[in-house]
Amino acid sequence: MLDRIIVTAILFITPLAWSMRNENAALVKSFAFGILAAVLLLSAWPHHRTDLKRLLPMHALLLLAGASALVSPSPSFAWMSFLPLITLWVIAGNSAHLPETAWRPAMILSAAAPIILGTLQSAGVDPTGWQAVVRESFHGRVCSTLGNPNFYSAFLAGTLPFILWVSLAGTTPAARRSSAVLASLGFFSLLHAGSKGGLLGAAVAGMVIALGAWRAGLLSSIPRRRLFIAAGTAGAIFVIGLASASPVVRERLLFNAVETGPAVTPANTPTVARNESVKFRLLTWKQSLRMLRDRPVAGHGLGRFQVIYPEYRLAEIIRMFGQHSYMTDHPENLPLELAVELGLTGLGLLAWMLAAAARALLFRLHSPSPYSRWLAVSVLGGLAGLVTTNTFGVDIHYGATAVLGACLLGSAFSPQGRTSLTPPTAKPARFAAAILLAMAWTRVYASDCSLARGIAWSQSTDWTVAIGWYDQSRRLNPFNIISRYFGGSALLDRNAEGDLPRAKNLFESVIREAPNYVLINYKMSLLYSRIGDAREAGEFLSRQTKLDPVAAVFFLDRGRMAMQANKYGEALAEFRKAAEAEPGNPAGYQYWGNLLVLQKRYREALEVYERGIKQKPDAGELYYNSAVAAFHWNKPALARRYAEAVLRIDPNHQGARLILEKLK
Repeated sequence: MLDRIIVTAILFITPLAWSMRNENAALVKSFAFGILAAVLLLSAWPHHRTDLKRLLPMHALLLLAGASALVSPSPSFAWMSFLPLITLWVIAGNSAHLPETAWRPAMILSAAAPIILGTLQSAGVDPTGWQAVVRESFHGRVCSTLGNPNFYSAFLAGTLPFILWVSLAGTTPAARRSSAVLASLGFFSLLHAGSKGGLLGAAVAGMVIALGAWRAGLLSSIPRRRLFIAAGTAGAIFVIGLASASPVVRERLLFNAVETGPAVTPANTPTVARNESVKFRLLTWKQSLRMLRDRPVAGHGLGRFQVIYPEYRLAEIIRMFGQHSYMTDHPENLPLELAVELGLTGLGLLAWMLAAAARALLFRLHSPSPYSRWLAVSVLGGLAGLVTTNTFGVDIHYGATAVLGACLLGSAFSPQGRTSLTPPTAKPARFAAAILLAMAWTRVYASDCSLARGIAWSQSTDWTVAIGWYDQSRRLNPFNIISRYFGGSALLDRNAEGDLPRAKNLFESVIREAPNYVLINYKMSLLYSRIGDAREAGEFLSRQTKLDPVAAVFFLDRGRMAMQANKYGEALAEFRKAAEAEPGNPAGYQYWGNLLVLQKRYREALEVYERGIKQKPDAGELYYNSAVAAFHWNKPALARRYAEAVLRIDPNHQGARLILEKLK
């Protein structure tokens, strides 16, 4: 009984824990990892020779990751990637010591709550209120307890095989019926999650289960009528699920819509190119392969994808989303990310580990026990589903999905026929390791909780309180580079006595590990501008502009710096680049035209303003600037027309009223 409680607790608590978004998050997540630490004590740490041989691929991958972390020039990224890896290694190693009978009930019980909540959300009922939090970001896609529809889809791809097993081959009619209902609800909510990768993962898992059950001789024990009913039910749910899904979800699954907002390319473009999520992946994978070609053997280092990728990121990707402060943490392809960070060596070790797990499971298909054969088929299907979803995403970085994958790997490497829990062996080293692991995760999540509070206070511009939370976040976890970045930004915005030197120290600590982190070069440019060092400010701004050549704000700042240095020709060129970088942003046209007005080049200024008005017809300031230029050019009729246009947009615009008064 204890083994079932352990496995169920791990799998049930983690989806709930990772979906927390408030001040209780650290407490709940720490409790979840406290359970994992308990597993470390209650079962045996892999130490026997048989364990080492069976888990050798997993050990080899962990050693490579550890060696990469030790020599990494970005220790914050490396160690914050290594901590989850060693935790998952512990979970997988200990899961291999749990009996076979623990897995089926644990998987079904763990999936029940997320599936039921996901189904309620699909029907428009959300008793927890979590769906309202993500509705704006994901257009109403279902996320259940996992806080993200893609993570929920990956979790279903890994757990639905076990539910399908009981619905087809359960020993009692009640078990089969209840599991069939749960599987149907899970498939229905999977459609409403709107994840193409999740659907593909579930489809691959289903095919693997069918082939595995056929090879193991299990299909012959299932009445054909039951199989036909299952297939027909799946088809009906697919049709009903698509028909009842929101238009955004339905079109997204059919490759006819973008991830967020309207299509950004012409309607006659092929549908794959019009779908932002697909296009983003294709472009990111292309550049990730370039990163791999540059360092193919050992990679760029554990956790360093987001450190190196800004140098490779295409301007097209930035323009597509318009998020200039957006950091691409992962390439939406786990094998490719591993290859970029640990090279072909790491990718080879991952392939070895998965091949060893598949080989062990395929060997079990010949077991005399039908239960063992079905368990092998289900674990094989779950792993296939997770591998597929993570070939088109990085859901394994999410705690609940990562724990699920580690448990499935542990089950794959478990000796066949184990019927009882390995007796615990209380060794001081093992006990100390458990305590250290729990303490490390407690501090990590407490630091994240303080960081979230700091960001919330920053949004309300209460910089003093925000800085206090950022300081606490760094004390709890010195490797939290996000706290250093946001803490420096808050100090820069408050700009009280002594703040700029502190901000400089924090920013420089970020640059030492990640020279191109988010907008760090732009932040340094602003910092040096306030200090009064124009040369350093210009150099950092030039670096930021090279990384992001489609952000108008960087060119505008360069133009203003040129004007302060009386370099008006350079200023005009920078303002023109700002307008070309973001055609829909009127600021570039405004600065460009205003400088032409200062030079009394009124005709050219009006042409510039007109270009901006064509891009953004409701830009009142461009009409006003046009009225000013026409007034100084002694074109009263034209000035009147522009001033009246301003008042149609903003009836209270005092500048336009003043021009009309002068024209009387």
